[in-house]
Order: sequence, then C-alpha cells, then structure tokens
Amino acid sequence: MTARTIDFRDEDAGPPARILIAVPDPVTRLLLGSLIERTGLEMVAVGCAEEALLRFCREEFDAVMIDVAMDGTAGLGTARAIRDRAGAFLPIIALGAGELNRVLRHAGFSAVLEAPSDSTVVASAIQTAFETEPVATLH
Repeated sequence: MTARTIDFRDEDAGPPARILIAVPDPVTRLLLGSLIERTGLEMVAVGCAEEALLRFCREEFDAVMIDVAMDGTAGLGTARAIRDRAGAFLPIIALGAGELNRVLRHAGFSAVLEAPSDSTVVASAIQTAFETEPVATLH
C-alpha cells in the first residue's frame, strides 16, 4: 500500500480526510479545531481515552491525533489499542511530545506535533503522518 497524499482544501479530491482528535484540554481542542478547519479536513474531537476508543470503533477515520500525556499513560494506551485494531496503515500523530519526539517515532507514532501553533504546522504534521511508512505496532 502506498502513502496517501492529502489534498488540503481540494474539493475535487473527494470527501475530506477525517481525523479523530483525543485531547483532554478543552482550550487545546478548540485551538486544534480552528487550525484543522483551515486545512479543509474534517475533525472529530473528544476529551478522554474512553470516548476516543468508542468513537474509533463506531466511525471511520483516516488518521488519529492523541495527546500522549492524556490521563497519565491513557494516551499511549489508547494509541496502542487503536493501532492494534486498525493495523499498520492508519496514521497516528502524537500531540504534545516535546523532547520525546524521537522516542515516540521509535515507539510507532507516524508523526509528532509538539504544539498546535498554526494551521501550517498542523497540516505539515498530518501530511507527514500520511507519508510515513506503515507502523505495525506501538511499543
């Protein structure tokens, strides 16, 4: 399977990619919502690990973005559960990684977004996730 290219704001490319965002902080969810909306992608935002897993199991998503610091280790556990269910081809983006960037990439995340500062940075992280080789498992 080849990497998927995201055509941001290209209405002729079909329906926009759907991204599940799991972030406990409501301000960060609002900021990400605003930034992702500017890219033309569709976002579903949830505030806890349980809701993220529930929505992921019930709906189709093209990528997942998870706050790795969510409820202690819940972010990593959620990412592992989603990877186990979806397989290697689903891009999973770690949010809020800071100095853990290299460790998280090695652990199996498709991309790392340190802070949602503007829509260009968010779009770049999403595109990187779609272009990254599939990851079989999160360690």
